[in-house]
Parts: sequence; structure tokens; C-alpha cells
Amino acid sequence: MATDKTVSAKEALKIAEEAAAKGDREKAIKYYNAVLQKYPDNEKAIAGYQKLHPNTLFRSDIDDLEKLFSEGKHKEVEVRAGMYLERYPDVAELWNLLGSVTLINGNAEKALGHFKKAATIEPYNADIQFNLGNAFRATGDIKRAKISYDQSMKFNEKHVGAMNAQGTIYMQEKQFKNAVGIFMKAAKLAPKSVGTLANTAIALKAIGDYNQAINYYRRVIDFDGTPLRIFIDLADCELLNGNPDEARRIFEIITNEGPENYMAHFQYGLFLKKIGDEAGADEQFEKAIKLNPDLKVPGKVN
Repeated sequence: MATDKTVSAKEALKIAEEAAAKGDREKAIKYYNAVLQKYPDNEKAIAGYQKLHPNTLFRSDIDDLEKLFSEGKHKEVEVRAGMYLERYPDVAELWNLLGSVTLINGNAEKALGHFKKAATIEPYNADIQFNLGNAFRATGDIKRAKISYDQSMKFNEKHVGAMNAQGTIYMQEKQFKNAVGIFMKAAKLAPKSVGTLANTAIALKAIGDYNQAINYYRRVIDFDGTPLRIFIDLADCELLNGNPDEARRIFEIITNEGPENYMAHFQYGLFLKKIGDEAGADEQFEKAIKLNPDLKVPGKVN
């Protein structure tokens, strides 16, 4: 039951602000804390508390850094994260952010060191393990990259980023069945991710499952209807699946919709040459060369 001494959050905030204005730091902190215990997102209480603790790192400080990172303000993140780490060297999120901007800046070895520190502090953090894997991969240590990606997926079974990364390594190693398995799992978790769907299609094509590959390529086009590479791969899948007429139809679409795209004409020419239509191939090659005189066409002299 409420007592005479019970105050509302609004009243507590007012008391805290008045105490802060009078220089009564202890009382102000007490009442700001009272507000934050009940309303941890109260912006006025957070701001007041932070003002009384100018050298303290808050959750909102890290949130601000993450926002700056998402906005591409990497230099600012690097500077601020470095400053915070001088006072708070045991905050894994700061090392993780610093590693991320360092990796983007092209210094993979230095980034690897930052991610290792983050992983030492929080060894079970899936995102940190994922970033650690990316750094290992950037330095050429594929074996350790795979271990880190495995750890990331172990700590978060739905980490699509780690799945895609591991899958692309499988593709490079020509372990296509393993790639298909992990990409399809990722696609179920992220059914609208263009990159994941494209990876799945490419892996399915690699194992000769053209029907499923075609399905995934078409799903990519549904979400992102412009990538030429996807249309070309789709047409190639249709040809390999015994549907040359459908493959031709796809090439007609992309050359009609992008008549100034020399690569579309060039790829169409290669397709026509493959199916024995030499005259049609020459016509497409001529269009491609007209658009790009420096283009080298097999068997033709510009």
C-alpha cells in the first residue's frame, strides 16, 4: 500500500532535477535511479544521470556508436571507440566496433587483434565470433575462419551471416553439397534475403539440381528484378535443364529491356553460339562491340 513517502516517477524526476540544479549530487542520483528502475528508457532521467557521471560509459553511448557505424561514419566510430577503450578496456562491444571499422579500412591483421580481444572478453558472443571469422578469412586463414563461423552458429543457430560465410567457403573448396545444405538452412531463416537466395541458387546449380536452382533464381528476381548476372545464370540453368527456348526468351527480355548493356548482348551471343545459332550470335556480338569497341569476342577481330 502506498505511503505518504511514495512519489510518482514524474515527481521523482522533478526532485532529481531540482537537486542537481542545487548541486546536491547524491540526492539527484538517488532520485534519477528511482525513475530509471521503473522506467529505464526515460530520456530525461538518462540524460540527467549521465550529466552527473561524465566519465562513465553508458549503454546509450554504445548504441550511438553502433548508429554511427550503420551510417558509415567510420572515422568517428574509430576515434570515439578508441577514447572509450582507454578508460574501459574490458568492454567487448567497443573492441568489436573498433575491429569492424579497422577491417573496413583494409587493415585485416590489426582488425583481427581487436576481434580477438573482444572474443576473449565475450567468448560466447555469436556476432563477435562471426566478425572474428571474417578477419581470419581476410588474412587468409581459412581454417580458423571456418572454426569461428562454426562457433558463431553454435552460439546462435539462426546466424544467417555465419551460414552464408561458411557456405561461400564450401563453394570455394568445391564442397557443393555442404554449401547447398547450409545455404538452404539460411534461406529458410531469411526467405527475403536476395544474397542468401542467390547463394542457394548458385550452389544448387553447382550440384546439377537445376529445377530447384531455377526456383531460387526466380525468387531472387521477384525481390530484385535487375541483376544481369542472375538472369544469365537463370538462362544457363534453363539450357542445362533442357529448355533452350526458355533460355532464349530470358535473353530476349534482358537485351530488350537493356539495349545499351553491351554485356547482355555479349552473353546472349555466347548462348546463341553454344546452341549453334552462329548468325544470331554474330548479330549480338556486333551490337556488343558497337557499344563497347574494346570488348574482346572469341573468334572475332574488332
